[in-house]
Amino acid sequence: MTEPSAPVADTDPLGAIARRIVQLQKQHLGRGPKQVRVHRLDELVVVLLRDVYTPLEQTLVTAGRVETVFENRRHIHKVMNELYRPVVEEEIGRRVDAVMSMNHVAPDIAVKLFVLAPPAAR
Repeated sequence: MTEPSAPVADTDPLGAIARRIVQLQKQHLGRGPKQVRVHRLDELVVVLLRDVYTPLEQTLVTAGRVETVFENRRHIHKVMNELYRPVVEEEIGRRVDAVMSMNHVAPDIAVKLFVLAPPAAR
């Protein structure tokens, strides 16, 4: 279930970003996170995802193979970030200059940081 940081309405870009990112994750990774929050601060859009790991990744973490999970996720981020970028650009109405992603194990959290271009750069 998505829980954006602002009330979800048809015109709410933060809610739309949350829904669209969950859809992309379900489509490409086989499942989405259990919770998503999207925050905007000036030129930053931060997406906080909870309970993101697949059953296979959870098994690897339990077996002490955290670095294997992180390495695989780094490769996944390179591909997925390019799918997330147009979502944020379309919903916010500004070009995204940079996308960064990071995962954490305990608690099971992922963060995606989008740095927006200055308004005149669109």
